[in-house]
Amino acid sequence: MPEIAVAVPHQLDQAEATRRLQHGAGVLKNTFSGHFSDLEENWDGDAVQFAFKTFGMNVQGKVTSEPSQVTVNLTLPLVAMMFKGKIEEQIREQLGKILA
Repeated sequence: MPEIAVAVPHQLDQAEATRRLQHGAGVLKNTFSGHFSDLEENWDGDAVQFAFKTFGMNVQGKVTSEPSQVTVNLTLPLVAMMFKGKIEEQIREQLGKILA
């Protein structure tokens, strides 16, 4: 399955970036709850592994808080790759808000 990798820089210390990611994850779950199902998430320190279903497709990935950036790695079904640009744009937009 194809993968997407997005890195978003930040000016926060790593602990604050992680705290904001954890809070932001809750906000995003509430905001977009009608667009996905079967959400699984497992936080381990500064990283979260997740999986969910959206529009009948399985998506899985990992978000990692690093000292100067947050990285998102997604594994998507091949059919979702036609939306790659839009997915990357949304990741950058949402992380930009969370890390601002």
